[in-house]
Amino acid sequence: MKTLSLSFILTLSTLAAVAQERVDSTEVQRQIEYATAPPYKLAIGVRLLNFAGDFDMGVNAKYFIGKQSALEASVSKVIFNNNAYQLALMYERHSKLLNSNHFLLYYGGGAGLLHITKEGWGSFYGEEPKPTTQVGAGFVIGTEIGLGKIPLAFSADFRGIYYLKPNRQGGFTNVANGTLGIKYRFGMPRR
Repeated sequence: MKTLSLSFILTLSTLAAVAQERVDSTEVQRQIEYATAPPYKLAIGVRLLNFAGDFDMGVNAKYFIGKQSALEASVSKVIFNNNAYQLALMYERHSKLLNSNHFLLYYGGGAGLLHITKEGWGSFYGEEPKPTTQVGAGFVIGTEIGLGKIPLAFSADFRGIYYLKPNRQGGFTNVANGTLGIKYRFGMPRR
């Protein structure tokens, strides 16, 4: 009887130790996945407030393609010319600030497409304004602050896109500005 009770107690103790180890290893695995996951998978938002530059405001989407790499696309109306629209695609690298998935520094480069439906100076010279489309290259640098488990993030960045084709005045068109934005994040890792 004593050996049966002792065997039963040893078996229960062994099962409890194995179960505890499994729970601990699952927790460790979850923490590793959280530490190596991107801060979110997709974010959709708006560039709201321009505090310097050419005032391009619009919608954007950021999609993480790796732990630190993302593609950000935006469509905006460029205010310096009421008839101009810009499409931009940027590749961005993200670094955690203060070792947090919710406080990021990002930087990168990409391309832009500027479509001006009526070039404003043409009518000044007695010509009929004509639509024009330009291709350019640019950069972005900024910070993003997430609100913990709340799926919102705020960003402040400076983006400049320099277009390669001269405009009618003989100069080049550049759209550079600092902007504040807000995004809604999808696919945030669970902690």
